[in-house]
Amino acid sequence: MIFWQTLDGTITKETFEAYNLRRKDVPGHIDLVKRDRDTVELAKLRAKKLAEVIEEEVNPADAFEEVEITEQVQTGTKSEGFAYVVDKDGKVAVTEKTIPIMTKQGTGKFEKRLKAGISFDEKTGKFINKRTLTKAEVDAMQLKAPKMPSWMKTWLEAK
Repeated sequence: MIFWQTLDGTITKETFEAYNLRRKDVPGHIDLVKRDRDTVELAKLRAKKLAEVIEEEVNPADAFEEVEITEQVQTGTKSEGFAYVVDKDGKVAVTEKTIPIMTKQGTGKFEKRLKAGISFDEKTGKFINKRTLTKAEVDAMQLKAPKMPSWMKTWLEAK
């Protein structure tokens, strides 16, 4: 069975014989079939590795960070259009509509918190960082596509 993927992401499955017949007009098509298969298999391996969640043990001293406690403080107001009010005599009064400008401000107080992505495993008593591999890490693994199955090699050599 051959799996191949078009540019829009559609994966098609067809028998090796049908794939070979479809490409028989291409010079060196046997090599192309092998290359295409390996490319798809390698892409599958890379996608699987990129989705894999790995757990790394973290030193307790590196698991925490000091974070300053902040609070919302009003630093001013800004105009946001106009408000229209009708008084009891039926006259319309136009007033400027203002909203407060809020900002986070440090309080000078700090607290220790677990860093992002780090959790504590109560069973093992260890700090764990769960994350997925980066593209650079997967590239560094030098993944190789699986070897062509022996039945396929035999079938190709007979052609």
